[in-house]
Amino acid sequence: MLLSKLISLIEHDSFRGLSECEVTDVTDRSSEVTEGTVFVCIKGSKTSGELYINEALRNGACAIVTTDKKVKIQSKTVIFSKNARKSLAEIAKILYFGSHKFKRIIGITGTKGKTTTAEMLYKCLEGIGINTLFIGTTGIKSTDFGESILETENTTPSASLLYRALGEAALRGTEVAVIEVSSQALATLRVYGIPFDVCIFTGLSEDHIGAGEHKDISDYREAKRMLFRDYGARTAIINSSDSESEFMARGVKRTVRVGYDADDDFSITGVSFDLRGVGFLLNGVPISVGIPGDHNALNAALAIATASEISGEAISRFANVLSDISICGRLECWNWQNRYIIIDFAHNPNSFEAIFKSISALATRRIIAVYGSVGNRCRGRRSALAAVAERFADLSIITSDDTDGEMVEKICAEIYSSYRDKSRAFVVPDRCEAIKKAFALSEEGDFILLLGKGHEKFQIVNGRRIPFSEQAVISSIGAVRGLPPRK
Repeated sequence: MLLSKLISLIEHDSFRGLSECEVTDVTDRSSEVTEGTVFVCIKGSKTSGELYINEALRNGACAIVTTDKKVKIQSKTVIFSKNARKSLAEIAKILYFGSHKFKRIIGITGTKGKTTTAEMLYKCLEGIGINTLFIGTTGIKSTDFGESILETENTTPSASLLYRALGEAALRGTEVAVIEVSSQALATLRVYGIPFDVCIFTGLSEDHIGAGEHKDISDYREAKRMLFRDYGARTAIINSSDSESEFMARGVKRTVRVGYDADDDFSITGVSFDLRGVGFLLNGVPISVGIPGDHNALNAALAIATASEISGEAISRFANVLSDISICGRLECWNWQNRYIIIDFAHNPNSFEAIFKSISALATRRIIAVYGSVGNRCRGRRSALAAVAERFADLSIITSDDTDGEMVEKICAEIYSSYRDKSRAFVVPDRCEAIKKAFALSEEGDFILLLGKGHEKFQIVNGRRIPFSEQAVISSIGAVRGLPPRK
């Protein structure tokens, strides 16, 4: 598309120095710029895109989008915008998505359960032959493209990557898109312009509050609400047991309630589970799910309800679709010398408690927990994590998570100081060594819970992503995926 045409299609204050060219791409990362790329300057919590203009120009940027009227560039077009994040999404939609359409675009938000519910929904739709695109924490994949996966850095990727994935899938004739939508993605307009038909709400609890995230719970709540209020959704599918569900769904034409009440549109009863999965009745229909934990009954019910609503298929059609599901880093089971190892992404107090309750109901011997907490944000989370771990775990090994620019020893010390019985906790800052210590302290029949990293293949230290995989660590020790053989 010609640059002049693109400028005419987007909101902007003004532009300067039109140098006509063919625009092929848009990005907010100077390292990704090539010939024909529009570079959008985004102001973040730590740096500003204006600092990278020269690099973008050297790499071939054909135009710069900025909110800074003082920027002066010779021989290239500068577009002045009131909101650069919005401009990035607008341009990405025009270049990559255009007039393409899906039968349904489904957005899923909530403090916890987004990834599991999204993966389950993807599996349900795949199971009945609906070509589906998945975009979320565990990557980008599609049923009609050989299950190829592209890793993403965030729960919801940048607007440019998001619209590129949507556009490519639409060209292949993909029918449905399932997108995890984080509060930060909503607040920073990463999903701006996406026509969501159906929105799912898994629940709200206090999290992601602090520097670089949300200023308070009210701000966090309002960010979640944007998905239901601002994107034209016609159907809201909600966790009826969450007190914020009605607030989220307010104004949406149709609300579908999923929960444990007999009056819910999709009612859950008879939940039972073991390490091999969870079973329950949904409106009286037996459902089998291959991931343990009673909380996964709700995640599965939300997924099945949505699949049934958009496909018109009866609940019974999905009775066994999820029986063999496995999600990386979500109650992922391994074993080593008759020990049970569970890898899970749980990283806030509510998800911690859900995991510990599920495992406590199954454990006949000790629970050993390995966990840490993120640096430079969510400091209030640390004492709360310690309280949950001390309540349920027999031993805790406190270690690193994504420390970012904060000293790991300081983070671990804050967590450790919250323990009343300090004999039940150890501090081992190196996460690999912490896992090895848990294995060394364990006995046959014990459960070892590795919490906080889940599917991730890195740790963030001083702004850099350092390769790290818990699956690789425990595999090197000799652990294998799956449960120990039945005796």
